[in-house]
Amino acid sequence: MNTPTKYFLQNIGIGDLTFFCGSVLLQKTKGETIMVKISEFVLNEYRNGSNQYEQFCIDYIRYILSDYEVIHLDSNDETNSDWGPNYDIYDSVINRPEIIQHFKNKFLIKKIDNYKNSIVIVTKVRDLFFDIYKQHSNQICEVLNTFDSELILIGERDIIYDGEYIHHGQSKIYSIYSDLKKKLDPNKLIDLTKDVYTANTITLNEMLENLNIIYNSKSTIVFGGGGFFCTSLFNENLISLTNDEIVKYFNQRQNKKIYCEFNKFLEKLKN
Repeated sequence: MNTPTKYFLQNIGIGDLTFFCGSVLLQKTKGETIMVKISEFVLNEYRNGSNQYEQFCIDYIRYILSDYEVIHLDSNDETNSDWGPNYDIYDSVINRPEIIQHFKNKFLIKKIDNYKNSIVIVTKVRDLFFDIYKQHSNQICEVLNTFDSELILIGERDIIYDGEYIHHGQSKIYSIYSDLKKKLDPNKLIDLTKDVYTANTITLNEMLENLNIIYNSKSTIVFGGGGFFCTSLFNENLISLTNDEIVKYFNQRQNKKIYCEFNKFLEKLKN
């Protein structure tokens, strides 16, 4: 009998968890036991020691890896595998048809015809400098207002700068909610945002409700990277204006629409 892998996770953002699950799908056989320990240090330093967020991590992993037995290890338990970002693995995860289909099955929970002509815009931006967004936001909103589509806002209206966000700062992580509300046609807007998201309020059900809308929509626009960027990578409707590093690692399929050059992003958005 194989000894179960006991993973130690220090990268616990939603994008990290998504690619952790993808790496397990690539490397492990259905039915195997997967043991997971969440870094207590990272949880305290970046998620305010939130037990709710730790439980969310485990709930999310168990949902994606429902064909495996996932055991949550205690902070005192020993592990035998430190898991961290690996861009070779990432490339395989976003390119393997069976992995893509697995995530599609998980995120497209049910068909909703009401959203098939809608454009989803994620309000939280990370890893795209605010000055870049600000420089181009008028043009972007002008184009969006020309579409005969509902514009659905998903994400948070404000960012609380504590935990992880203190380390990144307001120029790299911010909300564009107020800007979009001012510039987009109010007759086309559907506002599904929350005031804020915190480590103590995030739930799996709410995350999956948003992803189901994203996977039912005509297009999903994400600026920068982050959790909704990573979870949207398995759907062909993602359009993103981001930085050159993210483009380098994630724009490796022909049908990906991920750009660091604004003119290319705008041209694809128009079409």
